Amino acid sequence: MKTSYLKRKPLAFTLALLLALALITTIAGCANKTGGSDNAPPSVTNSPVAVDSTPVPDSRGDLTADSSELGALTPDNSGRGDLIPDNSGSEDSGSGNMPEWETLYLGNEFFLTITDVSDKGFWFEFGLPGMGGVASYAGTANFYPENDRMAEFNGLWFYLEDDSNIVVSASINSELGHLRDDYTNVRTMSDAYEDQVPWWGMYINDEFSIEITQVGYKDFWFEITLLRNEQTLLEGPAYLYPDNDYMAEFGAISFSLNDDCSAIDIFASESSEWAHLRGHYVEID
Repeated sequence: MKTSYLKRKPLAFTLALLLALALITTIAGCANKTGGSDNAPPSVTNSPVAVDSTPVPDSRGDLTADSSELGALTPDNSGRGDLIPDNSGSEDSGSGNMPEWETLYLGNEFFLTITDVSDKGFWFEFGLPGMGGVASYAGTANFYPENDRMAEFNGLWFYLEDDSNIVVSASINSELGHLRDDYTNVRTMSDAYEDQVPWWGMYINDEFSIEITQVGYKDFWFEITLLRNEQTLLEGPAYLYPDNDYMAEFGAISFSLNDDCSAIDIFASESSEWAHLRGHYVEID
């Protein structure tokens, strides 16, 4: 009995060894099939690529690109940031020729004076007719970094148009909202055409004189003075009627130039504070 047991023991050991090897081989094959290794590299990346197959930087902040190339880039949501046009070569940059801001501008109620223009900004003053040059509001406006035709001061914006006039804007709730207006450059106001009605000159009646200057195709500047002491009572821009170059108005006051341009009549309502200026004014040489 002892001898038979010893002969069967090596056979049993051999069978157990073969079974173990088969099991190990099966487990290894399953692991390779399912990709269970944690160190296996991914087969596909998420790097954004331009239409022309040029790689685009990924996850490294905003991408600066020339504006002419923006249309060739595929939109990407990988988190790298927005595309920022490169405006360094733009014609509107502040490094070009400085526009001519410095002069006097006339609005419907206020006049605007701009002085001390630099590459950073300018000094401005708003005044009212009859204040003798005293500014009702003043300050330093700063140019936008990329546009020296725009400037800003405390919620008040200045925009210099191509025709050299200025548009002044303010935020809706700003205390400076009353300054919003289109302001006409006095240099453009003096441009005369062959058919320009000649309003300019000095006109008087028994008490007052009217001096008209800077006549343009749509307005003129007037100054009314008390004759006995030469005190200026009222001055400002009067705007011609759209359909009648012989009529103009400033607030509640209307001016009428007669056909031979030798006299002016001023009209105002009885309730107007300027009703005493009404009358017929004759031109003097």
